[in-house]
Amino acid sequence: MNKKKSVLFSVESNLTLEEYEKMLKVIPEYYWSIMKSLAIRELILIIIMSLIYQCTMLDTCIFYIIVLLITGFICKVKIGWVAQKIYKQHKNNEHLEKVSTTYFYDNYLIKRNDEFERKIKYSDIDKLIETETNFYIQNKDTNTLINIKKSNDNLELVNFLRDINKDIFIDKSNFKQNNLKRIAIIHNKQNIEKLLLSLFILTLFSFVGACLSFRFMIIDKPAILSNDYIWVFWLWLPASVLSIILGFKYKKQGFKCNKNIIAGFIIGIYLLVFGSFSFIFPSIKIKYNNINKYTDILNVHFPNNGILTQEKYDTLFDEDKKNITITQAFYKKTDNIVKFEKDIVDGKHWIEVSKLKTNLKILIPFQLRNPNCESCYYLIFNDDTKEYNKIPNSQGDFHIYVSLYDLDNKILNINDFYYEFKK
Repeated sequence: MNKKKSVLFSVESNLTLEEYEKMLKVIPEYYWSIMKSLAIRELILIIIMSLIYQCTMLDTCIFYIIVLLITGFICKVKIGWVAQKIYKQHKNNEHLEKVSTTYFYDNYLIKRNDEFERKIKYSDIDKLIETETNFYIQNKDTNTLINIKKSNDNLELVNFLRDINKDIFIDKSNFKQNNLKRIAIIHNKQNIEKLLLSLFILTLFSFVGACLSFRFMIIDKPAILSNDYIWVFWLWLPASVLSIILGFKYKKQGFKCNKNIIAGFIIGIYLLVFGSFSFIFPSIKIKYNNINKYTDILNVHFPNNGILTQEKYDTLFDEDKKNITITQAFYKKTDNIVKFEKDIVDGKHWIEVSKLKTNLKILIPFQLRNPNCESCYYLIFNDDTKEYNKIPNSQGDFHIYVSLYDLDNKILNINDFYYEFKK
């Protein structure tokens, strides 16, 4: 540190990795800047995933919030690791580590190095923070941050910095010490043991809670779509994560935390694996308007709303039926299905299950045979001969549509496949 005629003080500083980590902890804006960048990237990724898996807007929003909360929690706990990763990602680390000299005058300061010079009036300083080891001076207009290490050699400068702008000066030099005293009073041994026990019980219950939440989510939903909602297991992950983190933390302080760590890992893995099924296995749900292509074949007026799924197989249970497409439509009594059901019940091509001729059963795929309902109706259509409910007159491969509607459960099944008919 040098003292000159017109310069009151001068000091050298540079932003090393260690200083960068300190800065993230002291100035929250930099942490939130990182979170903002991560949030935008996660939003783009989740939107793309939701389009691929055809998730609803509600599912997408809930999943995005969960991911954002988990990311924020991890970044806050592992702030040192985050600082290291971001610091190393900068392409110009030599610029970060470049030594700058700050000159202090009566009413302003100048920060200067080989590449730039910044002049900042003391009245324009946005943040002036003192910690146990450093001073931080921030000016947002010039995007300038000055970090000054405190030492016994610059006590005069330290006293000077405390007075350059008292309106915004924040003293955190005793913050850590005062906090430790307060934490020592609140988090005594008995309270910590109660916390660990409560967290252990919550971790064990989290799997049960996840199952109950999943059960609640799929009420009134088709069973075939239950996999689309199993992501709800991830909502209960924070209990396991917190149990692991606090388990390791307090284990170092002599507390018995093995049960928290073991339960956290076991339950957490279960929750993580089950919740991931929603994204590992693609949804079979498709846009409902795809049902309209079956209008002429089934001779019905489809409801405006419903849930539509579709699966495709090379073959299933019947060797004589290939290239099978299984389409299912699910309706509720509120989906304005009166006209639709009337078309089926009164339709000349629809046959009540009890009146289906025995010889037609060879055309029905195994998965549609012997439906457990009395109010079911069949329709069989040969796309090659354009005939309804008839056995082909000659041998060959035919494109067949078999439809089954369950009046009680409001489910429409449409199977189309290529059938090898032999006399």
